[in-house]
Amino acid sequence: MNVSAIFSVTNLLFLSSDEVFQKYIPTYNFRTPNILFLIFTFCVSLVYLWQKQQSNYPPGPISLPFIGNLDFFKSKSHIRVANLRDFYGDIFSIKTGKWSVVVVCSQEGIVEGLTDPDNNFDGRPDFMAFHHMFMGNRQIGISTADLDLKTQIKRDFVVDSLNSHLNPDKGHLSYSMEKLVVKETLSLMCYFLNEEGAFDPAECFKFAHLHIMMTLLFEDGYNADDPITHEIYDCFEERKQTMETQLYNYFPVLKPFYKEQIRQAEERAAQLTKFQRILLNQHKDSYNPNDLRDVVDQLLIFIEAGDDRELLDSDDMDSFLLELAGCGFSSVPALLTWLIGYMAAFPDVQIQMQTEMDRAVGRERFPTLADQRLLPYTLAVILEVQRIVTLFPFLHPHRAVKNCLFQGYNIPKNTIILFSVWSLHHDKKLWKNPSKFDPLRFLDSNGQLCIPEYFIPFGLGDRRCPGESLVNMEVFLFFTHIMHQLYVKPEGTSLNLVSDYKLIVQPKPFKVKIISRED
Repeated sequence: MNVSAIFSVTNLLFLSSDEVFQKYIPTYNFRTPNILFLIFTFCVSLVYLWQKQQSNYPPGPISLPFIGNLDFFKSKSHIRVANLRDFYGDIFSIKTGKWSVVVVCSQEGIVEGLTDPDNNFDGRPDFMAFHHMFMGNRQIGISTADLDLKTQIKRDFVVDSLNSHLNPDKGHLSYSMEKLVVKETLSLMCYFLNEEGAFDPAECFKFAHLHIMMTLLFEDGYNADDPITHEIYDCFEERKQTMETQLYNYFPVLKPFYKEQIRQAEERAAQLTKFQRILLNQHKDSYNPNDLRDVVDQLLIFIEAGDDRELLDSDDMDSFLLELAGCGFSSVPALLTWLIGYMAAFPDVQIQMQTEMDRAVGRERFPTLADQRLLPYTLAVILEVQRIVTLFPFLHPHRAVKNCLFQGYNIPKNTIILFSVWSLHHDKKLWKNPSKFDPLRFLDSNGQLCIPEYFIPFGLGDRRCPGESLVNMEVFLFFTHIMHQLYVKPEGTSLNLVSDYKLIVQPKPFKVKIISRED
């Protein structure tokens, strides 16, 4: 508990009216409603702190009634909240509007919470935005649903189907994910070379990733040149904004101010769902169990075999395909944009990585997934950008599904749990100079890749990101192909990278010049 804070409150309460008048509110009369509200606010805060002490609840800063801790709603809140660790320890509490939140910062606490065998923290907050994303019922999603049997079945299918596309021979697929990504990468590289002057690569990566995911789901039915592609793109942009921290999740009274945004997101989701149903019906008439074309074919045979335990209905199918199509729409393009930005900002690292690729791969062919073991420095660059940026600084928010004891504290049911991976990835006890960009921290003394156990960008346990293998594969192929053939430099003499945190930590817009290495 913040004892000094309590004393400051109690001292105020025991001041005389003249002292309050002189010290705190020299321009107001003590009898005005403003002062009565001030006293009421301090009294409520004092009671709140006393209750936390009595209930063995994690300590934390004084929060404003009805509002909570303002640091959570300011810019770069992931850093502001993580810095509270210096005052309140590895586990502390804050208030965010109507929600009580516990933040976990230590490696021990994060690992224990994410891998808890009793799944005490595997629920998701009942945010209104989550419901708007899935036809009024967040439980038919994967990332927004509590972890029950149906959610686990969906998650396992995603992991198995994506892994099968990385190993097409094992999955009886007619094509490999690697070929699909390489095809899109080469197209994007041609686009980069045709750009005159400096440009922002962020949107290019979004379209490229969207093409990959839609082809992965609907190989024959999706055409990147179809006008509906831009409507699909707009749909996922709307969903991304809905997922971002919206004040009405914390202050329901503000929901009317988001009415138009909610309406647009729901309309676009309905439009995309209609498009998906058409493609789904086409697949039902033409799929061959011995020649699986895409994820939809895999899903059809999965349900036909009864592997869904007859739990998936039509709404589940619609939401499932919608979520799969948007998988990584924010994170993969953001990570690729960060990688391009860091190469422009650190040309020496870019040259060293390209030298490694020239030596291991040569100039006669493109890098492949099989080359990963030959490119430890290149992989270290990717990992270091993931660490220093930490796209999901709190992962996805968790919720305590019951009252429980955690790390010596009582955690009430429905408390939101934020696992601060940002704190873990910037802990001075674990990383030397954590604010410095240094890929060598992921290499051992022999120059081989070495990934410490406290590097967990995708989380752990049953709620670990199911798309991890897809992200790793896609990012590696995009990044190595671009760096193998092209050179990135800043628009001016240098590039100052600035982050912006909403749903993920993404770079603020910047421009680079991309040229052929042969020029």
